Amino acid sequence: MGGLLTCCVTATVTIGTGLPVTLIVGVPKNGNSLVDVTIPFPAPIGTLTLVGIPCPTLGPLTITLGLVTVTISVVEGAAPNILAYVTNYGDGTVSVIDTATNMVTSTVTVGLRPVDAVFTPNGTRVYITNEGDGTVSVIDTATNMIIATVTVGANPQGATITRDGTRVYVANSADGTVSVIDTATNVVIATVTVGFLPSDVGITPNGTRGYVSNFGSNPGEVSVINTATNLVIDTIIVGSFPSGVAITPDGTRVYVSNWGDGTVSVIDTATNMTIGAPVIVGSNPLAISLTRDGTRAYTTNSTDGTISVIDTATNVVIATVTVGSIPTDVGTTPDGTMAYVTNFGDGTVSVVDATTNMVIGTVSVGTNPLGIGIGTVCRG
Repeated sequence: MGGLLTCCVTATVTIGTGLPVTLIVGVPKNGNSLVDVTIPFPAPIGTLTLVGIPCPTLGPLTITLGLVTVTISVVEGAAPNILAYVTNYGDGTVSVIDTATNMVTSTVTVGLRPVDAVFTPNGTRVYITNEGDGTVSVIDTATNMIIATVTVGANPQGATITRDGTRVYVANSADGTVSVIDTATNVVIATVTVGFLPSDVGITPNGTRGYVSNFGSNPGEVSVINTATNLVIDTIIVGSFPSGVAITPDGTRVYVSNWGDGTVSVIDTATNMTIGAPVIVGSNPLAISLTRDGTRAYTTNSTDGTISVIDTATNVVIATVTVGSIPTDVGTTPDGTMAYVTNFGDGTVSVVDATTNMVIGTVSVGTNPLGIGIGTVCRG
């Protein structure tokens, strides 16, 4: 292996009974078998500094200090790779983009008409929803091979994973349900009946509530799931034809893109009521995504070929960026510096500099790219 070796460190922190938070960083080895690691966890954890961590191999090692539990794994190898997995609806494949080079490094054949891509927090697996055959493909990111195929409901669309990585929730549009997958066994352990034509789902950071956009409802509805009982406990009226769902890192707000009226509804999770006026974005917004720090929300405006950038402190659109034809999904890198937009109409992914809100690159992928998932992969 040429060049400077690094240690790829995966750290998971849990405070009390809360769900764990996982981050992956790379540290130069510099010929020493012990390394010091600084990991910038979000509040309330803050920056974690680990001194004298063994490399090349460690873990998983668990350390408990009062209410704080830290689990560490270390692998010697190349720097952690930030990868984008793009679902190509038209040809049943997933394109893997290395965000360091903006090149496609692998193409994975999955199920029929793949829609969404969801990373596990530790970066070892990606879950792909396949609308055409009612399945979810599970990709091992170390090999980019399919290691499991899970049968879910009819026409699975958007999906999400819990912060601890133990559950994947899948919205099944044709039968009005959400499938719950246990990631330890890759088996569906629950099916929740929600509204008409559910299109996306988000889970609060504490894992207790799920929010499901019901695209076919009129007026637009979001179903609220109690994840302990897997029952719908509330229904929230939003805009017309709600499509995408994104939840802030602190769990206090849910952002819902309303395809039918070109708006975004903001829900207060304490009351399950919408707050403020709907945010006016572009035409027919399909997906919505938040940066890891929650300061920006991005919508893909499918009809006018743009994305809208929302400042979540004010819920005002601060930029509109022209991308490719029929943008359908958007994801951001862990540091929030880049946004990647799938363009269904022209088989590309637009790379947007989040500082300047300018397109700085275009990546050719498969036919009709629809969904995207971005994560950090630690490869030895």
